[in-house]
Amino acid sequence: MSTPLQPIENESLAGRAPPSPPPSPLLSRRDENRAPEPSPATIEPPKKRRKLDPDSKRVTKRYGN
Repeated sequence: MSTPLQPIENESLAGRAPPSPPPSPLLSRRDENRAPEPSPATIEPPKKRRKLDPDSKRVTKRYGN
């Protein structure tokens, strides 16, 4: 009885303990990185990226020429 109960308890604790710690930090970091990037990246980058991107410069040069 003691042998089967020990493995079961260890598995339950090991299965519950490891999963919660790793996902929380990973999800929190991903959420923080994704939250600030999506809104500002979608609004600001379009104009800044066009000016800094080589494609925009190529287009401006083509029009200028």
